[in-house]
Amino acid sequence: MMPLFISYVCNHCDGLRDGDAHALGFVVWRGRPWGSQEYVFRTRKDADRWRVINGLHGCPIKEVLSETQFRWRKSGGFIEDLELADHLFEIFPDHRFEPGAHRAFIAE
Repeated sequence: MMPLFISYVCNHCDGLRDGDAHALGFVVWRGRPWGSQEYVFRTRKDADRWRVINGLHGCPIKEVLSETQFRWRKSGGFIEDLELADHLFEIFPDHRFEPGAHRAFIAE
């Protein structure tokens, strides 16, 4: 026997996922492998402040989107009063990744 057809499905292309229902955040992109866990900040200003304090001046700040809403919290400890997500998020290059909790993608 020989298979005759191979098919693929894209939830975005087929309209099963709403491409406009994304939460926005910001990460300091250190160029680590895709799927690495990163802090997600509520504002670009918060991300920039964290970047400067950690000496990451050469790392760009990138917008990220998540299919689930971020739950924001205030930082404490060494760097106070930053608003960031209550979990680290796995960051992917685009929306084509296996769905799961605490995952986001670069908004470009």
